[in-house]
Amino acid sequence: MSILGFLLAAILFAAFGTAQAQFTREQLERKTDSVFNVSDFSLSNPDFILKIGQRVDSTLARFFRGDFADAGQFFDDSLKIQSPPHILAKFQRDFLAKAGTIGAQTDEELRVTNGFLWFIKTFEAVRPIVKSSKTIKGHWEIQIAVTADSLIDGFFIRELKEPKKIPEYRFPDYVRTDSVREFKADFGKGIWKVSGSINLPMIYNVKYPAVVLLHDAGPLDRDGSYSACKPFRDLGWALAARGFAVLRYDKRTYAHKRQIDSLGVRITPKQETIDDALEALKYLRSRPDIQTDKIALLGLGLGGMLAPEIAVLDTSVAGIIVMNAPARPLEDALLSHVKYVLSLDTIDQEKSKRQIKTLERQTQNVKSPALTIATPDSMLPLGTPASYWLELRGYNASKSAAALKKPFLVLHCKRSYQIEDDDFLLWQSGLNSSPISEKAATFKLYPDLNQLGVVGEGRSVPRELWRGGNVDKEITDDIVSWLHKTLRLP
Repeated sequence: MSILGFLLAAILFAAFGTAQAQFTREQLERKTDSVFNVSDFSLSNPDFILKIGQRVDSTLARFFRGDFADAGQFFDDSLKIQSPPHILAKFQRDFLAKAGTIGAQTDEELRVTNGFLWFIKTFEAVRPIVKSSKTIKGHWEIQIAVTADSLIDGFFIRELKEPKKIPEYRFPDYVRTDSVREFKADFGKGIWKVSGSINLPMIYNVKYPAVVLLHDAGPLDRDGSYSACKPFRDLGWALAARGFAVLRYDKRTYAHKRQIDSLGVRITPKQETIDDALEALKYLRSRPDIQTDKIALLGLGLGGMLAPEIAVLDTSVAGIIVMNAPARPLEDALLSHVKYVLSLDTIDQEKSKRQIKTLERQTQNVKSPALTIATPDSMLPLGTPASYWLELRGYNASKSAAALKKPFLVLHCKRSYQIEDDDFLLWQSGLNSSPISEKAATFKLYPDLNQLGVVGEGRSVPRELWRGGNVDKEITDDIVSWLHKTLRLP
C-alpha cells in the first residue's frame, strides 16, 4: 500500500467519517517473509527499535521540510516505485494545506498489528481561519508501518478530534407515542423470511387502511437507519398516529447478507426489493384488522422507482407514494450522485477525476448491447453484478407508473444530492402523458428538505445524513391528506 493510499484515504476519511488503518490481503501475503511475529519479537529488541525509530524520524523530518529526493530512502521497493519525489511533494502540499503548520510532537506509541510494527506519533498543528486573524490548533496522528527488514511500508495520517457521540434517535415532536402500538411482523418464504414491525393506532376493534414502506438501495434495517436518522420509524409512527397500519421490515440484503454471500447469490432488483414487497402485501391481506382494498405503497429512492413494477405484479395496491425516487435509468442517477460526492473532495481532484472516468466507462458498459450475464462485476458500477443491470434494462419507472392508471403522489426534496430535479420532472412528464394518469397524479416539491425529508440549508452532503433529524411534519401531513382523499377515508 503506497503512501498515496494512506495519506489520501486518511484525509478523505477525516472529512467524511472515521478513518481506520488496514492492509489488503494481497499486501499481507506479499510481506509474509518480513512480518513480525509478536510472540517472537514482542518489541523486546532495543537496538532494532532505536535503528528503525531513527529511520522513521529522518523520513518524517525530510517529508515535512520538503526534502523529497531523500524522504523515500528507507521505503521498501514497492513504496519507492509508487511514491517518487513529485508524488511526495504533492502529498506534502495537500496535507499541510489542511493541517496547517506542524508543531511539536506530543505523544508516541509502538504497536504490532497485522504483522507490522507501527510507530504512532501525534503532532500539534496550527492553521489560520480564513479571513480572520484567529487560528485553530489541531492534533494529527501519523502512523508509520515498518517491516522486520527495517523498511517503511506505508504512512497513515488522520486528524484527532474529540470523540463524537453518535446522536440518539428521538421521535418526531409531532408524534404522540402513546397513540401508537408496535408489534413484531414476520413474513416471507423459506430461507428468505424477513422480520419486521407493524405500527397500529391505539384504536381497537376496527380495520385499518395500511401502508407498506419500501427501502432505498443498500442493506437497510426496518427503520431505514442512517445513524440517528430513521425515516421509516418516523413515518411508521407518524402515520399510525393518524389512523393507518404501517408495515416496515428489514431488507433482505440486511437480514440475510451472510447467506447471500455464502450462497454466491447474484442479486437482482427482484430479489433485493420486489419479492419481499409482494410478500409484505400478502401478509397485510392475511390480517383480519386490515382493510385489504385500502393498502398503499410508499417507496423511498429505489423503493419508489420499483413501486410501479410491484403494483403491476399485485394489482390490489390502491395507491402509490414515490419519495425522492429516480426516474432516469438507475446507472445515470448513480453516476450524477457519485460525481457530486467526489466533487466534495478538494484534497485530490485528480484522483476524483480518475474515479469518475472509471464510473463513466462502467456506466457505458451497463448500456452496451454487449452486456451479458458473464460480464465481470469489476466492469460495472460499484461492482454490482450484470444480473442486476440486465433486469433493469428497458425499465422506465414513470412510463410504467402512467400505464397503471393508479393514484400517485410524487414527493421531491430539492436539497437531495442523490435524486435531482431532472428525476422529478421526468415523473411529471411520464405521469402526465395521458389524461387519465394526469388526473391520478399529485406532485409536491420541498425546497428545504434533504433526501431523508430532514430540513436544512444548502445542498445536502453525505455527513449530514449521520447527524440525526426527523422526517419533516409537512411531508407526513401531505401523505395523510393524500391517503384520505385517495382511499376515500372519512
